[in-house]
Amino acid sequence: MQTTLTKPWAIFCTSDGQSKCVARFFNRQDAEDYLKFLCRRVPQHQFDVAYDKQELINNG
Repeated sequence: MQTTLTKPWAIFCTSDGQSKCVARFFNRQDAEDYLKFLCRRVPQHQFDVAYDKQELINNG
């Protein structure tokens, strides 16, 4: 049985009173870098980085 870790760092779009996950990353630095990109490219929306702990996925 093989266990795969999920991508715990997530970027959420929090505009319009809803929270929708738009991307996931293995490490926080990658999430922060992508957050900066999103804020420059889509300034009309609000984005947040969060550690979204998920269960491990068992493969096999």
